[in-house]
Amino acid sequence: MSSRMYCRDSAGDRAAAVKLAQAFSTATGGGAVDASVRQDAPDAVELGAIDARTARRLIGALRF
Repeated sequence: MSSRMYCRDSAGDRAAAVKLAQAFSTATGGGAVDASVRQDAPDAVELGAIDARTARRLIGALRF
């Protein structure tokens, strides 16, 4: 999966972007997930449609 994560310049934001990229890759088996961030809510990520199995894997991958 080739993913581009745009983030602010802090080390914490870069670490969060790496974690999200890894979680998406784990959840989809390397496939793509449509995601967007609204300008008026930059701390929220909206995902496109995913099936329940992928959602469970994504939740598991995001736990830390």
